[in-house]
Amino acid sequence: MRRQKRMIKNRESAARSRARKQVRSLSRSPSPAYTNELENKISRLEEEIEHLKELKKLEPVMQFLPQQEAGGRQQQLRRHAVLYMPQPEAEPKQHRHQLRRVNSASF
Repeated sequence: MRRQKRMIKNRESAARSRARKQVRSLSRSPSPAYTNELENKISRLEEEIEHLKELKKLEPVMQFLPQQEAGGRQQQLRRHAVLYMPQPEAEPKQHRHQLRRVNSASF
């Protein structure tokens, strides 16, 4: 009889524990810092995409401008293109591209 009661209580306790664990896992969401970092990265990439689209539009114009216009429109376009070209990173470090959580839950 005691053994049965103990088994029943143990099952109930295990069920409560599973329910608590499920609630905890559902309530977890990414930290605001992590979310902000992702949003910032998205906005930078969107800006870069827009800039590259503009450069692509300028490409055919730059090809057909006469070469003798040294101080003219072609040079202005080239200067504009060079100023706004994304600069390549010197030896990209792999850990730099990984997003890290900041101030995550303490254990």
